[in-house]
Amino acid sequence: MKRIIGLMSGTSCDGLDIACCQFVNNAERTELQLEHLESIEYPPDLRDWIRGLTSGKISVAEVAQAHFRLGTLFGDWAFDHIRRHQLEGKVDLIVSHGQTVFHRPFMGRSENEPACTLQIGDGDVIASITGTRVLSDVRVKDMAYGGQGAPMVVWADYVLFRSKEKNVAMQNIGGIGNVTFLPKAGGVESVLAFDTGPGNVLIDEACRTLFERKFDEDGEISAKGTVNRPLFNRMREIEEGYVAERPPKSTGKEIRYHQQYRERLWKLREEFGCSPHDFVRTLVALTAWSIGESYRRYLGEVERVILTGGGALNPTLVAEIIAELPGTEIRKLDDDWTAFKEAIAFAVIGNEYLNGHPANVPSATGARKAVTLGKLSLPE
Repeated sequence: MKRIIGLMSGTSCDGLDIACCQFVNNAERTELQLEHLESIEYPPDLRDWIRGLTSGKISVAEVAQAHFRLGTLFGDWAFDHIRRHQLEGKVDLIVSHGQTVFHRPFMGRSENEPACTLQIGDGDVIASITGTRVLSDVRVKDMAYGGQGAPMVVWADYVLFRSKEKNVAMQNIGGIGNVTFLPKAGGVESVLAFDTGPGNVLIDEACRTLFERKFDEDGEISAKGTVNRPLFNRMREIEEGYVAERPPKSTGKEIRYHQQYRERLWKLREEFGCSPHDFVRTLVALTAWSIGESYRRYLGEVERVILTGGGALNPTLVAEIIAELPGTEIRKLDDDWTAFKEAIAFAVIGNEYLNGHPANVPSATGARKAVTLGKLSLPE
């Protein structure tokens, strides 16, 4: 048995998820038990500071300082979690995704602009605080072998949720939406996964700027609005640019849904005279459309959809997805899995690392080969 803690701070920048898991075996024989789960909400000043890191307007010195500051915060929170649950000396590995401040999975305009990614929150700092081995920089090796470094939850989806009876789509809705398609008749080489487009990133921003709310809790804001069809059609034309790209593909707040993109949509809201509630509802419809249209173009027959991530807790968004995929079985995992799936998935990656087993899926990321993921930091 191995005890592994996964740490996840996503593109929504709303907090750190901690998932303490026990593992028996690995790969297709993986048995996983959730032990302790915790979500630490960032205070407003920290949340705003982290979002500022992705603006592209900070210095190298600020990035370096943030790398150590977040490493210290993650280390302190992980150690407090370990101490409160009396797990000192009983954790085999901590896997920290870190905070993405830049992710460009494709080359720029010249050979001097290679595909690259950067997640901050230094693993050595976390290891020094917790006294525990730490795996970090999980995306980099996949990209070094020609992959996009995303999506990274695919291996966990495959070993934990594949079915012999139905074609399953695991749809995560965090800041960005991503899907893992698990054909019932195939092995890991048949798995397809990619980012479907916006998840909550645009909805959250609208809730913050128009309602001073962090997100559309329980779909309360969007439920009071209606879809502005002319505006929706215009936004769909814009989003078509990404949806039309064939997988493997990935996207992010830094390369697509950045401030300029959001300002463009906000100007369209004014041009179309869209009320705040209707605007949020229209953004919800855009996320649902990007999911449904991606399935129709690239996945073939989807018999079961399993929703996870914060968006799965938004009834308005779930209803829009159901409307996009009529006749498809759509379900959610229980609240623990829904909220902590990405942190759990990184714990799965750590379990494979300890067993010397690859944890990327080349058919999903585009990598030349399957590789082990992450860099190991050892405490003294």
